[in-house]
Amino acid sequence: RGESTDFVRNRCLPFATVILFLANFLKGSLQDELDQLFQSINKRDVAERVVTRSAISQARRKVSHRAFIELLDTVCDSVNRSQSHLVTSKGRRVFAIDGSTLRLPDTHAIRQEFGTAKNFQGDRPMARVSLLHDVLNRLTIDAAINPYQTCEQDMAWQHLEDADLPAGSLILLDRGYNNFALLRTVLDQGHHFCARAKGDLKIVKVFKLLGRSEMVTQFNPTKKTLANSDPNSQFRQPIQVRLVRQVIEGQEYILMTSLSTKELSKSELFDLYHQRWQV
Repeated sequence: RGESTDFVRNRCLPFATVILFLANFLKGSLQDELDQLFQSINKRDVAERVVTRSAISQARRKVSHRAFIELLDTVCDSVNRSQSHLVTSKGRRVFAIDGSTLRLPDTHAIRQEFGTAKNFQGDRPMARVSLLHDVLNRLTIDAAINPYQTCEQDMAWQHLEDADLPAGSLILLDRGYNNFALLRTVLDQGHHFCARAKGDLKIVKVFKLLGRSEMVTQFNPTKKTLANSDPNSQFRQPIQVRLVRQVIEGQEYILMTSLSTKELSKSELFDLYHQRWQV
């Protein structure tokens, strides 16, 4: 009982314990979570007060953000080496890319770095976040946080460059990623895509007029893509896509994929696509 606060903190909060605490899915108050952690570590019947929330706050200031990046890379490398234990869809790894916005602490430095967005409360510091997630194994492979004005499609491109995905993977994408050059890149890397199609795409309008539930057609590069690519660029090469339609609870969904009917049926495509909600 005569031990100093610093001694108790240093003894009970070594690096591994701090990381374990921060990596946990914290749902309650900081102090309650700490008490429950040490209840588990010390195998007690009831929660106990071992360290204070002030101690964990001081300890986590000493942890570099690089530690979490390296830990994620280590976990992903370990998982990828254990191929026999991974869940796949007909031998394919299935990944989803999706983004969102994140409200940040309001400081001058953060405003300068990430920018702001307006809401009913005024200008608030915001960031753009994006994840590359293995939906069948429930593992985030790559994550990024960028300034608010960053385009989600650019962040998706960065995921594809940074992550060493196994050949033949299936990438699930929402309507915000209906970018010809991005989808062409997915194919050129040896993967496949399944994206929810935007209603204003020309091929989707024709698909709707025909009233079909499934159709194979050609997705051509946009004028902007043609103007910004070299004459011999792969971005000038059209993509053969398969469009499939399904009505779920009164709402129409149209998916665009590079996979044929033999590779994945319509029902299998929709089952996989809705896995992306995990992100």
